[in-house]
Amino acid sequence: MNLDTVKASLRAFVADEFGARASVVDVHESDGHAGLTYLFDVRDAEQNVLPFVLKVPPAGVKLKGN
Repeated sequence: MNLDTVKASLRAFVADEFGARASVVDVHESDGHAGLTYLFDVRDAEQNVLPFVLKVPPAGVKLKGN
């Protein structure tokens, strides 16, 4: 999964969860224990900036648990 794919998916997710006026800002890869970890912020309609972490398992790994 490349960063452009992650950004596009996050934009769609944020629009659904926070509304059309919200935006994704400052998406970047981070160190993680296993898999891929991305840090990003959401700027909501009131211009609040909310930090998030997205953890993605490596390709081909079966999802189990959280």
